[in-house]
Amino acid sequence: MVRLFDLKTGNRRNYKPQMAFYALGLMQQYDEDKCEVHEVYSRTQEANVYVFTRDEAEKIVNGVAGLKRDPGRKENPCEYCGWCARRADCGALLENAKEVLDENFDSEDMGKKLTAARRAADWASGVKRQAVAEAKDGSVPSGYALVSRTAGTKTIEYLMKKD
Repeated sequence: MVRLFDLKTGNRRNYKPQMAFYALGLMQQYDEDKCEVHEVYSRTQEANVYVFTRDEAEKIVNGVAGLKRDPGRKENPCEYCGWCARRADCGALLENAKEVLDENFDSEDMGKKLTAARRAADWASGVKRQAVAEAKDGSVPSGYALVSRTAGTKTIEYLMKKD
């Protein structure tokens, strides 16, 4: 049996599909049938420990891969949208953003408002990231300038609106 340790510095989430990918890769590399996984959370000083068989890991991996390849799949906003590379082009996130910006958005439920606002922020951060990447490739949006700032050893690039 192989063992996998993954340190997580953020909040606890459902990382089981990610761990299945890692576990399957290790089992394939070392020709093993089981992998013991340790998700270690530094913030809360807790851990999840579970064992994948090769069959279990393959089912999870194939299920996720099947969703990715499905041409009829629908975009589904979730707690992972902030990490998605496609969030700037996601129609479902754009609809959430429109919902937040719509003057008729009068939900009494603050939880619904917060969820919609978070998804709108995920969409907006994706648009900003995509715009900076395109600007680095020479396609600076009209009315903006690509700016670089260095603090210590870290350089930050962003788009600044021209006056």
